[in-house]
Amino acid sequence: MSVFQRLFKPREVKAVLLALDFEERKLCDAIDQPLLGSYAGFRLIRSDIRGIVSSHPADVVLKVREGMAPRTVAYLLIANRTAQMLRSGRYHIYRGTLSMPGQSLFSLWSVATGELEAAGMHSPEEGVEGERDFRQQIKDVG
Repeated sequence: MSVFQRLFKPREVKAVLLALDFEERKLCDAIDQPLLGSYAGFRLIRSDIRGIVSSHPADVVLKVREGMAPRTVAYLLIANRTAQMLRSGRYHIYRGTLSMPGQSLFSLWSVATGELEAAGMHSPEEGVEGERDFRQQIKDVG
């Protein structure tokens, strides 16, 4: 990526980065415990997500131009990255048991998939089945 591309990001990329910042503030200001745990998970992946958005601007632009809201793109990236990290086994203390950072990542994954469901990316039934499958994958990986 050239210096010019780093300085002058497409507006879709800027919108997704702005959505990430807004969601981070929302999680940080949360009073209820599930969202507070999600903020700890967000802190673990913040730089990864920003790097993905910045290094793959064409993909982000395509998603937004296809009609996906920047906020939805942000949550899609969050859900995918947290799932990837949890499937690695690095955030387990024992088979099927997540460490504290792993629990924070799982909490963030739950929030992200809930937001994707609210945005119409999948149905509630698919969400329940997806969570059940994901929990099983976490147990198997540990």
